[in-house]
Amino acid sequence: MSDEPPITDFLMDSELPAGVDGLLEWAEVELVILSPWIQLTGHQEDLLKVKIADGLNVTLLTRQPLPNNVEHGETIERFQQLGASVYFDNKLHAKMVLADRSVVLVMSSNIIPSSLRDNHEIGIISQDRNIVESTLGYLSFLEDVLDVSILKRSDEKFESGKTRLRKFLSRLLKRRNNVELVHDNKNRTDGRN
Repeated sequence: MSDEPPITDFLMDSELPAGVDGLLEWAEVELVILSPWIQLTGHQEDLLKVKIADGLNVTLLTRQPLPNNVEHGETIERFQQLGASVYFDNKLHAKMVLADRSVVLVMSSNIIPSSLRDNHEIGIISQDRNIVESTLGYLSFLEDVLDVSILKRSDEKFESGKTRLRKFLSRLLKRRNNVELVHDNKNRTDGRN
């Protein structure tokens, strides 16, 4: 067991797409996505296709598609065609991605490119066991309320993967530091770079 504390970090704006993509890449056993509205990028769809073929269990909880939101309906169909489990809750407002029951990203943004790219959004990514356990408790609550099975696999199938997770989160934080540096340089008024 490692003496290092679990990683929990704040993400904002352009860091959120990297966080979502990173968790899609990182998950090996189970991926749970909650987003009222969802639209995959081509990269995300290709990645999920490979990961599901390799045995990744993917569950999506979202809202029923509306006639005027064609992209959302098409994304749901693609999830189903890929073999993901899709459930509907028209009261859903929560947005999160849970990978291998060991890291969770909870955020303000729906998982659609325009929200992740154009809006000011925030999120928390964490591997803290208390936060992950609370997330699992919330998902169990939703299972009971909706009478569905969101969590598919038993806990013994999961390894901690802490080293792999630390590397992933370290890369994500480096990207954030680079974004902050670029942002700071753009906002300088003294002529320095």
